[in-house]
Amino acid sequence: MKAIDYKNIYYPPGGILLWLIIFLELITFGIALVVLAVYSNEDPILYHESSSKLNATYGAINTIFLLTSGFFMATSLQQFRKGNSQKSSLFILLTVKFHKVVPFFRTTCFVGSCSNLVFYF
Repeated sequence: MKAIDYKNIYYPPGGILLWLIIFLELITFGIALVVLAVYSNEDPILYHESSSKLNATYGAINTIFLLTSGFFMATSLQQFRKGNSQKSSLFILLTVKFHKVVPFFRTTCFVGSCSNLVFYF
C-alpha cells in the first residue's frame, strides 16, 4: 500500500485559494438554483411569464462569449508558461475584446429593453 502524500492533499493543483473559490461558486450557484426552483413552484404563472420575456438567443450568445473568453485566458496562461509572450499577449487581447461584448448581451437579454443598451467598445 502506498503512503499518502499529504503535501498533495494540502496543496492541490492551482492552489487552495483557487479551489476554495470554485467551491464557493458552486455552493452559491446551487443555492440560487434551489431558490429559483422554490419560487417557480410557488407562483408558476409569474415564473412562466417572466421566463417568456427572456431572449434565449441572446442568452446563448452571451454564454458562448463568456466560455470563449475563458478559453482565451486559459490559453494565454498556457502560452505564458511555455515562454511565448507574444501569443500570450494576443490571447489576453482576445479575452478583453470578447469580455467587452458581454455587457451588451446582459442588458439586451430582456425583450424590449434595448433602451438600456450599454456597449463598451
